[in-house]
Amino acid sequence: MNYYAADVVFPVAGLAIKKGVVAMDEDGVVKGVFNPGEIDETLIEQFKGALIPGFINAHCHLELSHMLGVVPRRTGLPIFLSTVINERGNHEMKLEEAIEAADKLMYENGIQAVGDHVNSAVTAKIKETSPIKYHTFVEVMATTKEDVVTRIDIAKEIEFHFDYKHSSITPHAPYSCSKFLFKTLKRAISEDNIISIHNQESDEENKLFRYKEGEFLDFFEKMDVVMEDFRAQARNSIQSYLPYYTCQE
Repeated sequence: MNYYAADVVFPVAGLAIKKGVVAMDEDGVVKGVFNPGEIDETLIEQFKGALIPGFINAHCHLELSHMLGVVPRRTGLPIFLSTVINERGNHEMKLEEAIEAADKLMYENGIQAVGDHVNSAVTAKIKETSPIKYHTFVEVMATTKEDVVTRIDIAKEIEFHFDYKHSSITPHAPYSCSKFLFKTLKRAISEDNIISIHNQESDEENKLFRYKEGEFLDFFEKMDVVMEDFRAQARNSIQSYLPYYTCQE
């Protein structure tokens, strides 16, 4: 057993411990956290600073790492989405290099686990050898009934490239998924499938759902997205889609 101490130790749960001690086995598994004086000091390796659990990046888009600095800030969500869609294919010459650099940067800054959202399989290779534990969320989106089955099939093909124990198919966002997609996807995936949905990221999203107005309508028009079947819900987006995951049909 190895013992490590620092000025401050932050447990996963509970208050920080001044001069705390962390016990770790030869495989790097934490076996305990102790108060000062509970472990023989001759067995402890001392560090300055703080010892903390590994960070978790709960929402990442590793495949878009090559777009760092391309999208202007503070322009609002619809403009952000338009820029990503229009620009993501213009910088692919540095795609693999950017993915590797982002993966390395996260690990060097203490990130141990990542929830990564994908629309392709380009990050599969780096995830096979990365020291980071990834869960890959394969996004699916469709606003017309005719596209739903095809888009789900494509998502399943993409998921095939990733670790099946740590990947799942998820709806992208309420504004990019029709009611028929939510219903169909619920039947097409297992009950223990993990989802991670972009939700209520701006006031404009709730304007769309409550009143069918706002900047999202311009975004859909520019992107040639058909929203003929969409109706104002008189409620926020999370209230609109959550029943598909909490209620029995």
